[in-house]
Amino acid sequence: MAVSEEECSSIKSAPSSSSSSSSRYYLSKSVLRPSAVLQVLYAHLRSPSSNDVVFGKETSIELVVIDEDGNVQTVCDQPVFGIIKDLAVLPWNDKFRARRPQTQGKDLLVALSDSGKLSLLTFCIEMNRFFPITHVQLSNPGNIRDLPGRMLAVDSSGCFIAVSAYEDRLALFSLSTSMIGSDIIDERIIYPPESEGSASTSRTMQKSSISGTIWSMCFISLDSRQPSKEHNPVLAIILNKRGALLNELLLLEWNVKAHTISVISQYVEAGPLAHNVVEVPNSPGLAFLFRAGDVLLMDFRDPHNPLCVSRTCLNILSNAVEEQTYVDDSCKLQDFDDEGFSVVACALLQLSDYDPMCIDRDNGGTNSGPKYICSWSWEPENYEVPRMIFSVDTGEFFMIEVFLDSDGPKFSLSECLYKGVPCKELLWVKGGYLASIVEMGDSMVLKLKDGRLFFTNLIQNIAPIFDVASGDYHEEKNDQMYACCGVTPEGSLRIIRSGINVEKLHRTPSTYEGVAGTWTVRMKISDSFHSFLVLSFLGETRILSVGLSFTDVTDSVGFEPNVCTLACGLVSDGLLVQIYQSTVKLCLPTKDGHSEGIPLSSPISTSWSPENLNISLGAVGHNFIVVSTSNPCFLFILGVRMLSAYQYEIYEMQHLELQNELSCISIPRPKYGKKQSNSSISENNSSIASWPTEPSHSSSINVVDTALSSINLVNSMTMAFNMRKNLPSVLQLIAIRRIGITPVFLVPLDDTLDADIIALSDRPWLLHSARHSISYTSISFQPSSHVTPVCSIDCPKGILFVAENSLHLVEMVYSKRLNMKKINLMGTPRKVLYHKESRMLLVMRTELSIGACLSDICCVDPLSGSVISSFRLELGETATSMELIRFGSEQVLVVGTSLYSGPPVIPSGEAESAKGRLLVLCIDHVQNSDSGSMTFCSKAGSSSQKTSPFNEIVGHVPEQLSSSSLGSSPDDNSSDGIKLDENEIWQFRLVSAATWPGIVHAICPYLDRYFLASAGNAFYVCGFPNDTPQKVRKYAVARTRFAIRSLTTYFSRIAVGDNRDGILFFSYHEEARKLEQLCGDRSIRLVADCILMDDNTAIVSDRKGGIAVLCSDHLEASSNASPECNLKLSCAYFMAEVAMSIQKGSYSYRLPADDVLSGGIGPKTNVDSPQNTIIVSTLLGSIMIFIPLSREEYELLEAVQARLAVHHLTAPILGNDHNEFRSRENPVGAPKILDGDMLTQFLELTNMQQNNILSSEPPDVCSSNQLLFAVNGCLPRRVLSMNRLMVTVVE
Repeated sequence: MAVSEEECSSIKSAPSSSSSSSSRYYLSKSVLRPSAVLQVLYAHLRSPSSNDVVFGKETSIELVVIDEDGNVQTVCDQPVFGIIKDLAVLPWNDKFRARRPQTQGKDLLVALSDSGKLSLLTFCIEMNRFFPITHVQLSNPGNIRDLPGRMLAVDSSGCFIAVSAYEDRLALFSLSTSMIGSDIIDERIIYPPESEGSASTSRTMQKSSISGTIWSMCFISLDSRQPSKEHNPVLAIILNKRGALLNELLLLEWNVKAHTISVISQYVEAGPLAHNVVEVPNSPGLAFLFRAGDVLLMDFRDPHNPLCVSRTCLNILSNAVEEQTYVDDSCKLQDFDDEGFSVVACALLQLSDYDPMCIDRDNGGTNSGPKYICSWSWEPENYEVPRMIFSVDTGEFFMIEVFLDSDGPKFSLSECLYKGVPCKELLWVKGGYLASIVEMGDSMVLKLKDGRLFFTNLIQNIAPIFDVASGDYHEEKNDQMYACCGVTPEGSLRIIRSGINVEKLHRTPSTYEGVAGTWTVRMKISDSFHSFLVLSFLGETRILSVGLSFTDVTDSVGFEPNVCTLACGLVSDGLLVQIYQSTVKLCLPTKDGHSEGIPLSSPISTSWSPENLNISLGAVGHNFIVVSTSNPCFLFILGVRMLSAYQYEIYEMQHLELQNELSCISIPRPKYGKKQSNSSISENNSSIASWPTEPSHSSSINVVDTALSSINLVNSMTMAFNMRKNLPSVLQLIAIRRIGITPVFLVPLDDTLDADIIALSDRPWLLHSARHSISYTSISFQPSSHVTPVCSIDCPKGILFVAENSLHLVEMVYSKRLNMKKINLMGTPRKVLYHKESRMLLVMRTELSIGACLSDICCVDPLSGSVISSFRLELGETATSMELIRFGSEQVLVVGTSLYSGPPVIPSGEAESAKGRLLVLCIDHVQNSDSGSMTFCSKAGSSSQKTSPFNEIVGHVPEQLSSSSLGSSPDDNSSDGIKLDENEIWQFRLVSAATWPGIVHAICPYLDRYFLASAGNAFYVCGFPNDTPQKVRKYAVARTRFAIRSLTTYFSRIAVGDNRDGILFFSYHEEARKLEQLCGDRSIRLVADCILMDDNTAIVSDRKGGIAVLCSDHLEASSNASPECNLKLSCAYFMAEVAMSIQKGSYSYRLPADDVLSGGIGPKTNVDSPQNTIIVSTLLGSIMIFIPLSREEYELLEAVQARLAVHHLTAPILGNDHNEFRSRENPVGAPKILDGDMLTQFLELTNMQQNNILSSEPPDVCSSNQLLFAVNGCLPRRVLSMNRLMVTVVE
């Protein structure tokens, strides 16, 4: 989504390296990957039988599955370190022969990217990621207009691939049946050839007949009975010739033997504009031609004589049952720097003119033009009657069935199946589900049932993100992020939290102080649900019944109540075991404690104690018990035998003397009949050892002897201990992971070998042990001391956390890919502020879909999603900026507007001659005696203007929150017991308004008594005289050459960003009331946003997808430097995404004990300042974080990144040169910000793979083992912890 403008790519001066004094070192990391889906595909990628869905998201590829309930579950979300232009599926052909059995029968993914290469990818289950099979060079990196590399088409047999340029040229490839490495491409040809394409004679141009923009293309299957490789492929293309009023349909044939391509026929018909050609599957020679207003079924069985055999008009389609609002579908283009951009753009954008970056666009209303098909999908694996579902630009869905009758091929059109918003892509998958992808809003999963489509689930999309803010979450120590997302009618406010979402079911009072352990226990081994919750305190043990409420049943179970329980469990049906320091106790609960207990008045118990030894650890298995002692160290294995009715005995089966004290014992319960799987245990040093075990009816005992936050995956073909063998097996270390910044405590969610594990560290994490790695995801819950799974009838997947002396019963919600709450706003949210006094959100909306007003400022309650109050602007007026400004002890909201409906900036970058207003609003806290609607008035800025009354219903909830939202329940407007007082109202009151000579694009507080505001290419230092907001006074003014886009300050320093000159530093002299320019940017830069980190450091993002750190040390001493050209580029980074919002954040990752525990090995750093982090949000819906590094850390990680960027396991999968990609749009030799996404891959490798990468060229001074130890100590704290998204945005 980067906006490419040729005039912004030049550099004012030659590149120069930064001095050591101005050097800054940063590491970037995506904490929320892009959510905007541009391509969607259905294939068998993981295995021949898997039903996989691929989301192409421009800078990443996400592999998901749609389960039987219509939920979208992410399997893999992989950055590609490039920009995806197009994706397609290469289906497996039975004639193919794979080199590796793992790829036999699997489809391949074909990709085009800005690397200039055609890439074929396969999915590796073991590594859970895509890997390239081969790359074919098509052009130089970038976006070249007349060389192939924009659009893909794949033959249905999987034998041919076509690649088109933006215009004038295409390439065809045939695939080898060997499917081995680079030999997968058999033949290739480019049409027209270089000599013909460059010829200027009319005869040559007439011969090629391909001069123009290629809109669409597909292969035409002619004869299914003929082997695919033995016939000449035919390609159909839609061509828009320069100056032509109609598009042409051309058929091209590739004579493979003669190695020539020729145009064999042409079809042009007067009427609507043709925009897509689509092959009918399993119907040789048939294809649909989509035009604006109608659909044509084409017969290409004789490719030299194409015929239209059936057609229908789209403008007379049946009306939908339910009418909804809609927006025009927008066509997304890749950016390229070429003089022919305007020609191609005009051709491809005839069907759409929406620009999400233009804030002053008029609300277009309904579409008055002809209907056109904007997306479609064929029913998968239907070999008899081809069926297609398509969506038109009005949001209506229809179905087409193709059939043969006596007159030839025909098609029938259904009634309207569904009415929603227009979708960019459609995908029909197995099970009757349909993925409807919306470009600037949430997508949907629809279900085809009884001839209708029904809504099933959402596919969340928060793109584009225009602004973010943060605020505290009630009664928790974690902040959450508020984001302005989407455009009308799908514009919304998103409340984003990190990790897996949890639904909070129950919370007890804070009376559980000193909890030392928690367990859940069943009454019988075959029970599906838990019966008891055991809580161990420092000197007490309590047993509660399991359910949504907890009842104390300690006296009915028989456990010793006045001791600290070390372990407990079910040894056999009805027999519970308690292990504490001196004794192992066996208990039989009564019916008062459980319905299947013994029919006696009091429980029966028996015990066993070691002689003169204290028990330190214990675990309970099926029919046996294991305990260990310390000083001396022994391991006892105990059995249980029945003496008589209700009478049992605990006896010693065997014991083993140990050399070291044990830190953990775990006895997994195997699932019979399953293949070998992994189990895990934890050491005192917070590591996990995991190994597979063979199916057996005997249980294994896993032990570890005797610190931080590391995770080890260990492999062995035998058990660590077995009932028949006392000797430990030889374990092979597979992987080490470090997680969080505190020691890790592991709790399995089940007692089976393949159970997921919760790791309690600085916050809860969910771990999955895979074959070669450990995957992890943070859980959206506060730091907890203990956790245990709880399975009951009311809550089958419950989890009990102990936090802040309370018990929290929650349930993890897996149904959503993103953990967030959505508040519909019926407009496009442009900016959001968190008002601390009211705990409300102030949102600036444009393109409102309610009433005649286009824009307003509204107050939103983040708990209930209610619009509390609103201040609507005048007709034709649009809000462009706002900021909370303090003066004295008071606070007001200053709003900038535009009174101009055209573009705010002319092509040269200068400000358009337009006017705007500066409004000052007070936010008043009033008591509302009427729970109904309230009326507010926007007073005019002058006596000649009229007031604008409006009605806003207080407490209106635009969207009912789902159970996965942050509230307690869909019907409860409270969260964690906090309720909104319906009588408390915060409303806006206009106190002053003034017309300014330009659009007020930026407002910023300055010092503690002024604020800055821009109008066109001028900005002013303003204030409130006599500390009254009724009048705004301008104290000073300064002008730039081009329109100002951003204003930011750091104490007395002012940074101004404009449309061409980049960043300018200013200083204000209060006594002289004068603004002075101190320094300027060296580069021409189209500024998107900017923020000052200190007096001399600015972070700036541009609208071409880059971010830069600009520095100017010792400004006052730089008298010899030109003020227009003395900012130095400290470091830069090409994100390939436009960052519209940059925020400061606080981020800390070190502990005081770190240096002691590291033993002096590894880099030392001290960069934990309160505001040291940069948080950016992009138009693709991603959130990135940039954290500072010390020079030692930077050099260490830079060396690792250089190796990862070229290693075959971690190199960019689309063939990009990583260094070239991250250096784009920056001067040659400019220092780069490190790529955390590239470095994260290092943590996903095995120990052996890590060593192989670190020992590769170039050699280091230290050994690979030393480097591995240092990297594992530095990298996870910098990269892994950033996955949490738990950073505080500094307001």
